[in-house]
Amino acid sequence: MALEGNLEMMVPNSIEEPVTISNRQESDECIETPDSDRSVRLRNFLESTTFHGVRYTGTGRRWARLMWTALVLAAWVGFLVQGVNSIVRFASFPTSTNIQIKYPERLKFPAITVCSFNYFLNSSVGDDRVRAALQTMDFLNVFSASFTAENKRILDEAGGWETLTSMAGIKADELIVECVWKVGVQSCSYKNFTKVVTPMGNCFTFDGTDVFTSRGGPGGGLSMVLDVQLKEYLAIGYGTAGIQVLVHPQDEPPDKIYEKGFAAFPGTRTVASIQETRITNLEPPYGDCHDIDLDYHDVYTLSNCFEECKQVLIGEYCSCRELYTSKWYKGSLPVCTFQQFSCVGNGAGVATLLNRNQCYCPIPCSQTVYDVQLSQSLYPAPQLEESFAAALDMSVDYVRRNFIWLDVFYPEIKYTSVVQQEAYTVYNMFGDIGGQLGLFLGASLLTLCELIQYLILEGHAARKRRGRADVKAE
Repeated sequence: MALEGNLEMMVPNSIEEPVTISNRQESDECIETPDSDRSVRLRNFLESTTFHGVRYTGTGRRWARLMWTALVLAAWVGFLVQGVNSIVRFASFPTSTNIQIKYPERLKFPAITVCSFNYFLNSSVGDDRVRAALQTMDFLNVFSASFTAENKRILDEAGGWETLTSMAGIKADELIVECVWKVGVQSCSYKNFTKVVTPMGNCFTFDGTDVFTSRGGPGGGLSMVLDVQLKEYLAIGYGTAGIQVLVHPQDEPPDKIYEKGFAAFPGTRTVASIQETRITNLEPPYGDCHDIDLDYHDVYTLSNCFEECKQVLIGEYCSCRELYTSKWYKGSLPVCTFQQFSCVGNGAGVATLLNRNQCYCPIPCSQTVYDVQLSQSLYPAPQLEESFAAALDMSVDYVRRNFIWLDVFYPEIKYTSVVQQEAYTVYNMFGDIGGQLGLFLGASLLTLCELIQYLILEGHAARKRRGRADVKAE
């Protein structure tokens, strides 16, 4: 009987144990469903995240949850709108210009080039036929009917542009009567000038040994007295008498002296007050500057680039080159003849090609420009003209009709710096986006890391669920 009692007590226990285990498994399976896991993780994220207001979207009364959900969504919309605006602004690569007036201890003096409006000297031409042919030239009208094919042939037989310019062009000692560089410091003469051939013929560039000045006003610059020699004027030339002056950087040839220079006339004192401006531009994507390599010039400038391009077009159109290019041209084209004079200046040819933007000459990344302010007065003064003429052993009338006093100087030792700068950089963009993130959402970079971590965990859980589903399917 004792054995039966023991068996009766054991049977119910052996039957109830499996039932208990089965119920627990069913309960566990109910808790670990994918939807419930995702809901738990989302609730934990909402309750623990440092995004402002997000925790209230899942707790409290229904109307409060709806209100906070709307507020959070509105904040996200505001952040996204402002963030996109910041990105769009950065993508436009805006710039600003910083202008400063700087006062260094000294300034580099620019090159000063002077040219006479008279290309050839009358007394330097010995052949009457050549003189008569030269007198028909008109530099302002290359199609002048008086400059006939016969006249051009005569001049070419006399040696052409190169020979006649060397032989009959004006000399430095004939043009420059007196020169002073920095009054009381250093005297100079025509020997301090270098001859350079330009489209205006023989010109002369001041190349003083000390090209820096630390004094403002006339006493710290270049002063010259020039003789235009009206009696030597031969050709029609430019239709005027006097000199053309160009203030330009030392590393830029004066090829554009007629277009960019200023004129000074006999019987006057011309004062040229110069102001230096140094310009710095940005390369793409913020700016358009680009210093390309030139074929014949060491330094990239717009003038150098256009002159090279112009010469290439003239070479293609006329099979020659202009005389003034000899100082930098290294090709094999010959100097243009007088018979090609019309071709070089042909508005229907080279000029038209230039107007079609066939020259790729981008804005230089750095350049120095000189603004010139001019003033003129009578020279010499009536009270001094007789003594002045006597000192030069010349007549008063000759001095009044031929002499020019030219002063070129800095009024102050200063220059203007114009620098193009990035107005909105990638750092500004991230700074603005970070500020908007904090303003609208009360978030920071670490808050974004919380969101990223949550998304990574969700992605990992999704992969596990897909893996289990594939195993069950098999």
